[in-house]
Formats: sequence, structure tokens, C-alpha cells
Amino acid sequence: MIKRFKIILLLALIFAFSCTSKKEADSNKFSVGGLTVILKIIPESDIVSLGYYINGGSAYLSPQQAGLERLLLAVSPKGTENFDKETLQGQLEAMGSQIFSKAGTDYSSLNLKCLADKFQDSWYIFQDIILYPLLDSTEIELEKANQLAIIRSERDQPENYLNKLSREFYFKGHPYALSSLGLERTVKEFSRIDLVKYHENNFTKSRGLLIVVGGITKQEILDLAQKLAKELPRGKKYEGNLPDKWIKTTSSMLTIESKTPIPTNYLIGAANAPNLLSPDYYAFQLAIQKLNTRVFEEVRTKRNLSYAPRAGYRRGRISVNYLYVTTTQPDTVIGIMFNELDRLKENLITAKELKELQMMNLTRYYMDGETTGAQQSILANYELTGPGFENAANFMENIKAVTVDDIQRVSRTYMDNYQFTYLGDPSQVNDEVFLSYGWPDGEPENAEK
Repeated sequence: MIKRFKIILLLALIFAFSCTSKKEADSNKFSVGGLTVILKIIPESDIVSLGYYINGGSAYLSPQQAGLERLLLAVSPKGTENFDKETLQGQLEAMGSQIFSKAGTDYSSLNLKCLADKFQDSWYIFQDIILYPLLDSTEIELEKANQLAIIRSERDQPENYLNKLSREFYFKGHPYALSSLGLERTVKEFSRIDLVKYHENNFTKSRGLLIVVGGITKQEILDLAQKLAKELPRGKKYEGNLPDKWIKTTSSMLTIESKTPIPTNYLIGAANAPNLLSPDYYAFQLAIQKLNTRVFEEVRTKRNLSYAPRAGYRRGRISVNYLYVTTTQPDTVIGIMFNELDRLKENLITAKELKELQMMNLTRYYMDGETTGAQQSILANYELTGPGFENAANFMENIKAVTVDDIQRVSRTYMDNYQFTYLGDPSQVNDEVFLSYGWPDGEPENAEK
């Protein structure tokens, strides 16, 4: 353990030195014709990554629109009014540029990655995709078929199906209950008119955000983004439609019998967690990491009861912490996990353990931010689900400020009242075992009734 800690500390110091020894990146936020732009200049980088973000994501959609935004983003790069599909793809390949989309719960995006000296030519294609997508009917049907195939395949992959069931169970009545994939019945009915209308109403300056990272100057962005800003409609003022909190005050359980024989059982227990706006965010990152390490050691390493047990953290405007395992002995495994929850809540971790957790997080932070694309994603997450892009630079400071008391406090506050979703053999699970856990009386300290 001592040797492992020294290696982690050395790596963290190497990454810290390499990052602080470089010229500090110039990062700022400004408006171009009413379109908000975040620019992080990295002079030594020969890569530029940027994204046009649509605030709101799938949580912004009505149930009848589930999957529509993802479909539109997938079809848009398949040709524009000025570049047919073959010409568009050919020019991008010749320049070594990539354009791709991501559909998410809180925000979605069209993204460009290119060489800095090819940015201007790549930008013209990227801008054309945002403003004038052809939305060819044939391409729409091809993408619909692909999206429907993914939706239908969820039931054939137990872990994916479990995630779907857990999301719907935990967020029943909440916009997060529907994934960006949508539903089979909604996706089947989408027409070209639906995509055109959605594009006209939602590719706007009010919902849009442009984030650019890499070897580029502010003047270049100002010059090139003028047309994009001029052509984008202002749109209605964006207003989020999510409740401030989504806290369960009692445990519950959903048991689903697998329709086809599977060699093991799958389960997830989901509970409340702090988001980026919460002062508990950084302490909870370390707490869940410590719990994950202990769960793995006790369930996998010592007892070999599961191949991949874990405790994790799904971040968003509303965040969730979870316990996950695949096992033939669910009652035994969840009892072990509950013991580890109690141990984290009852006993302070040592100063040495805290230091190790901090160093591991700092190392991961530097490694995750090595590419321009990764830094673009970090800025987007802080800007669209957190306190603002500028706060991303405070990660190290906030992680170092966490105390052992903070770890215990957030563990007691959030790690409770799990909503369990079980997929497998009902005869192998006892609901009472899962619903028996509580700290200290079954209600988290921050619960609102």
C-alpha cells in the first residue's frame, strides 16, 4: 500500500508540474452577435476542438419528442444545402477533421476536432451543418433504423436493460426518466417535418453555446463566428424545466424477472447525490471513491462473489450515487455493501487515506484533461450544469480543501434510501434485506418532505 501511494503521489506531482510549467491558457467568455462563446486558448496546441451545445438536452423534450434531438444531431452531418454527403465527408477526410454529435440528458452537442491550420476550412463545413442541414429523407430513415435497433437491443443486454429500468424507476415522473435514445413508439413516428421544425425552433442563440479549445486566437473566432451568430435565430429565452431536487426519503425496490435465462442477477441501488452547484460535490467525489475501493476489496478480492461490484456517481443537474453488482448471491453481497456503508459513516478515514484519495483525483483530473476535446467537455459541464466554466480551474483547490470530517458528513447525508432495481431470478432475492438499511433512522439529513 505504501509503494502504491508513493507511485500515485509521484504521478500527481509530475502532472501538476507539467501543467503548471506550461504557459497558462487564456480562457474567457464573450458574446458574438448574441451567441455566447467560451474560448480557451492553448498556444502550443496544434489541435482545435469545439462544440455547439444545445442547453437542456433530452430533459428539455416532451415525452412525445423523446429521441428527436438525438436523431436530428445524427442526421445533420449527412449533408447540407451547400455540401452533399460525399463532398462533405471527402473534404473532412482530406483535412483529417472529424465532426460528430453527442446527445445527453442535460445538453447535447455537435462537435468538431481538427488541426489548427485546417480550422478555417473545417469551420465552414461545421457552420453549414449547424445552419443548413439537408435532412435528407433517406438519411433520416437510415438513422431512425439505427436508433431503433439500439433501443430494441437494450433488452438483449442485461446491464443496459438494468440501467434503463433503474433510470425509469428512480426518475418516474421526472424528465430524466426518458433517455436521449427515446422510445420505439416515438422514434418510429418522427418525420422530416418534425426534424425541420425542431431545428428551426431550437438551434437558436438562446439555447446555443459555442465552446472552443486549442491553438487559435480570439480574433479568429470573432471573425468566423459572426455569420453563425447572424444566421441563428434568437429564439425564446431558455428556461430549464427541472425540479431543484429529487430526493427519496424511503427505500424501495423493483424486481424484474428476466424473460430469457441469464447466468447471474443484476442490480442497482440509486440514491441522491450532490451536483456541481453543491458545496458537498468535491467531498462526495472522494467519499464515493473510497466506498468503491472498499466494496471491490470486500466483494471481489476477498470473497469472489462478483466480478465487477462498484459504487459510483452519475453527475448532472440532478446527480445520483449508486451501488451496482452482478451476482448469484444478491442478499449476501448487499449485506457486505451495507457493512461498508456503515463503516464509512461510523469511522473517520485516516489522514493518509484522505491524502491518497486526493492524489488519485488530482492525477485523474490531469489525465482526463490532456486533450483539447476533454477540456472542452469539462468547460461545458461546469457551464451548463454547474457554477460556470471559470470554476473548472478551482478543481485542485477544492479537492485539497476536503477534510476527513467532510467525508464522513457527506456519506451520512447522501448514502441512504436507495431505490433498488433488480433484474434476474426473483427466488434468489429477499426484498426485506434490501429495504432494511437506514442511517440512522432511514432518512438523510438533507431530506425535504
